[in-house]
Amino acid sequence: MIEEAWMARVREVVDMALDNGLYVILNNHHENFIIPDYEHEESLKETLVKLWKQIAEEFKEYDERLFFEGMNEPRMKDTSEEWTDGSEESREVVNNLNEALQELKTAIQENFLANKIPVVITEFGCDKKPSDDERIKWLKYYVGSFAEKGVPCIWWDNGKEEMYRIIDRENAVITKNELVDTFISFYDR
Repeated sequence: MIEEAWMARVREVVDMALDNGLYVILNNHHENFIIPDYEHEESLKETLVKLWKQIAEEFKEYDERLFFEGMNEPRMKDTSEEWTDGSEESREVVNNLNEALQELKTAIQENFLANKIPVVITEFGCDKKPSDDERIKWLKYYVGSFAEKGVPCIWWDNGKEEMYRIIDRENAVITKNELVDTFISFYDR
């Protein structure tokens, strides 16, 4: 499924990151073949399972610093639902696909972390609310809920002031200090 040369390059990059003390998340990100609708569900399930079996086999000797994310941002590309919470159909299909990936994980778990199942919340954020106080209130609830269980969260900063931006990248300045301080406080203990 994945060409040998491409898999070798992925392994090379994963090894570089791990050798430098980083954690790595391998995922399917904005893959055009992921179309979460009933028409594509069965073929997509088959493709995802084959893909992740191959990846799991390739990295079966790696430790808990390597994470797998079966799908990232599955969406109905080029439709009015693309950047929304989707339709009932697309949400059902995504849940079914996640279930298939969970079954795969269970089937190959002996190759990995027998009883350790690392979890990380990626690409989350809180777009503008009526005030930063409301964003902080939400952040305390959301991140606080995960932090008390030891689950790390990664804020998604898309660079857009009207949405998730907390850092001005051009000037390398944090623009939402109180928000960042609140976020960090959950993990800086």
